[in-house]
Amino acid sequence: VLIGAGFIAGESILGVLVALLIVLEIDLTQLFSTGVLNNFLSLLFFGWFVVVFLWLATRTLPNNGNLLRDFGLIAKNLVSKLGSMFRLAK
Repeated sequence: VLIGAGFIAGESILGVLVALLIVLEIDLTQLFSTGVLNNFLSLLFFGWFVVVFLWLATRTLPNNGNLLRDFGLIAKNLVSKLGSMFRLAK
């Protein structure tokens, strides 16, 4: 719950900052002399972000927790519930 609240608060703060930059007509690409990343670097950065997020999320699992086993249980539960939705009633 706290991490979700932190994401919401952080996104709100960044939204206000971006709106302020737009209203003041500040162009950060000229200020920092940066451009747009190419596709490969964008994909590499996104992959790094996903790996770091998964690492942070798995640090909070209990000692006997296993991310792959939990994913398997969730997938099995999903398939079983989907199967029961489409089963004909007798």
